[in-house]
Amino acid sequence: MKARLLPLWGPRLREGTGRPEGPPPSPSAQIVAIAEHFRATRMLLLLTFLALGAADVGAIALESPLKRLVAETLTLLSTHRTLLIGEGNLMIPTPGHTNYQLCIKEVFQGVDTLRNQTAEGDAVEKLFQNLSSIKDYIDGEKKKCEGERLRVKKFLDYLQVFLGVINTEWTMES
Repeated sequence: MKARLLPLWGPRLREGTGRPEGPPPSPSAQIVAIAEHFRATRMLLLLTFLALGAADVGAIALESPLKRLVAETLTLLSTHRTLLIGEGNLMIPTPGHTNYQLCIKEVFQGVDTLRNQTAEGDAVEKLFQNLSSIKDYIDGEKKKCEGERLRVKKFLDYLQVFLGVINTEWTMES
């Protein structure tokens, strides 16, 4: 008995009889239909994988562990702000400078003061753990600043790039 191929979308059925309408399609027409279907499916899958891959790479590039930690810390800070303010009597030295890269030491001294004046509890413990992890990360990055002695030309090259960064990326106060 010869196997009969059917179109992928199924035959049109005659009303009331349940039998296919018209003559059955030829085997070569069925093979062409199947091949076209697989080509279209393959293209759709390739485009899907391409889109997923691009989204994944973009997400990885944007979503570093530090960025996730900072985002979580900002959420915790917002959530526990009222608890941290308490009666509002605590005075913490706060940098007036808006170039935050220059005030890291002072910011974390303020965090330590806040930690010491805040009642112990599970509510804010995660916030202070995150802040401590961020400080540890920054301290680790600062250690990369300790370099070896190189010729003056190398230092001048570094100084030139450093000044360029200050000129373009730092906010300057008048």
